[in-house]
Amino acid sequence: MRKISLLLICALCALAVSAKGKKAKVVKQPAVAALINGSTAPVAVTLADTATVLHFVKPFFWSWGIMGEAALVCDGKEYKVRSGKCFKRKTVVPDWTQYIIKDEKNDRISIDPRAVSNEVVSAMPIVFNQLMPTVDLKDRSAVQDSMVLVFEPLPKNAKTFDFIEGKANDCWQAYGIRLDGKQYAPSTFTPEPAAPATFGPYDGKMQRSRIFIKLLGDLSEEALNSIDFSLHTFGSYTQCYPFYRIVADSTAAPDSHTKVITLDACYPFNANIRSGLTNFEIFVEPGKDLTIAIDVPALTRSLNGDASADFIRFCNPYAALCEDYFTRKYFGQMTRQIPVPRNAKSAAPMTFPVYRDSCRAALSRDLADAKALTGVDDGTRRYLMLYAEGCYVAKLTGYRRWLHQFLYAQGEMSGEKRDSLFKAHYGKDFTLKEEDVATTLNLFRSPEAVAVLNDARSTDAYARANGLEQSPLGKWCTEIKRVIDVKERIGKMQAVSDTEIAALPEAMQTFARADNEKLKATLKRLAEEAADRIKPTPEVTDGRMLDAIAANYKGKVAVVDYWATWCGPCRQGIKAMKPLKAEFEGKDVVFVYVTDFSSPADAWSEAVPDIRGDHYRFDAELWETPEVQSIPRYFVFDKNGAMRLDETGFTPELIDKLRELIGILLEE
Repeated sequence: MRKISLLLICALCALAVSAKGKKAKVVKQPAVAALINGSTAPVAVTLADTATVLHFVKPFFWSWGIMGEAALVCDGKEYKVRSGKCFKRKTVVPDWTQYIIKDEKNDRISIDPRAVSNEVVSAMPIVFNQLMPTVDLKDRSAVQDSMVLVFEPLPKNAKTFDFIEGKANDCWQAYGIRLDGKQYAPSTFTPEPAAPATFGPYDGKMQRSRIFIKLLGDLSEEALNSIDFSLHTFGSYTQCYPFYRIVADSTAAPDSHTKVITLDACYPFNANIRSGLTNFEIFVEPGKDLTIAIDVPALTRSLNGDASADFIRFCNPYAALCEDYFTRKYFGQMTRQIPVPRNAKSAAPMTFPVYRDSCRAALSRDLADAKALTGVDDGTRRYLMLYAEGCYVAKLTGYRRWLHQFLYAQGEMSGEKRDSLFKAHYGKDFTLKEEDVATTLNLFRSPEAVAVLNDARSTDAYARANGLEQSPLGKWCTEIKRVIDVKERIGKMQAVSDTEIAALPEAMQTFARADNEKLKATLKRLAEEAADRIKPTPEVTDGRMLDAIAANYKGKVAVVDYWATWCGPCRQGIKAMKPLKAEFEGKDVVFVYVTDFSSPADAWSEAVPDIRGDHYRFDAELWETPEVQSIPRYFVFDKNGAMRLDETGFTPELIDKLRELIGILLEE
């Protein structure tokens, strides 16, 4: 296609839709009241007698498209999409990867718009309900980031309208798109004065907390009804049963602009609040409320590149913590791991004493920064200093993980080899015992330290190495580690006794008991429906689990499928292979399915009866062998146990390849 300007294309669109009427009106950068489940608002709207045209620019990494029956809504009436085109624009540099921007504030990766010109190199009709890639790794001189959608004409007197991608709950929506060229006025919100931050004491009993999320701005009822918020824990918190339970409370919201999450919590924790608007991290203290005010039009401006748009305020004694979670100014620094050098391939890894010195230097810096911080109360300052000490313990205990990352960066792909290097060389000086430092840490003296727990297991290991297991935090880590152990055993499909559950903190017993009873029912069903298909995990000492599994099937052709219940391509491959398995039924061919504990026990147990073959499910540490790095992964072994095929990813062509190979191996 002849190279032309994107501006010229927009002009042609305007002329086309106004060919039978008077001159079209173009509104550039229209204000938007609320943007939901989308990352960009229209950069221009063309209004004519015969059509309404929306122009979008979406310079993001991931694929995108119109996944529904797109329509505009004005005064309650729908105006359906007629057609659309997407455009590939030339970059001003040979390689767009030089202009990647990581926007942590809005949790997205994009391409700097300054790297993209208005020169269009190709255009193609939009195929609705089909994803289109923004970037092509084979062609780094252009990005397919622009789209024009043509709709039925809006009424002449329209002042605002909504863009709706489709009927699904997660569809892309833009509400209150203004046609007068004006911006929405900034919202005002005056929070009540907050008391100083306090932490604890904690007795393990549930206390009621509420999270009030005030949505500021000129929002329609439709927009408000489309916005919902949910709470999610992450990181080390997911190892344990939740410290909270959500409570249904339909009377908590004081008005239609306020969303409320009501929960009972027994211990403090960090969590993500997620919605179609934005995601952010908060700190929850049992028995305390939190208010968050979001200026929704300002949020939309921020998503469209206005770095000055201030759209969120946290209002409670823990506002300073939540604000820093959001900006990552201090928490980002404290949680940052000791870096692996960029020249790792030509450098030697740090020995543990050198690594420990680096951790201590980082702790000294973080404590000094917390002491010097202005504008925070003493409780918040104490929290930050305890958090810095918790990060120090986590980094110190993580030396083995750091070494694995370093050796991986050097090209050592074998986890077995990395382990042997740690044991034989770099780990010889590894010890958590450092009484000279441990006794100076407030982390093990302050009862407030429960609020900053980084990882129960690593903290427990450090406490035991330094004789601190009877400290307030040491005792609590022992208790939480017991909960984690019970949860993991149930996850491994090992039922626990009622006595073990009764020994857990009262708030955790309900979760553990429910999971344990569910597991017992699952085990009973599997014993009745698929007991012969579930195989015990082979014992291995050299990390070569795949070879150990294949050894069980000598004398037969073995097709081994590494998969997971959550993996779409894996499930697609299993379904596609059903006819192939039927062809070889009764012959010396066995189909073997291997997964790890990331496949939940209930989902896996429901799938097994419908997947004929032998099944293995074991810890990811046993799965992460040199042979298997990604899934789905397929191996074929001949009757002598020799590997004859190794294929990553499922494609329809794989079925024919397997059919031919199995036939050959059966004849050998």
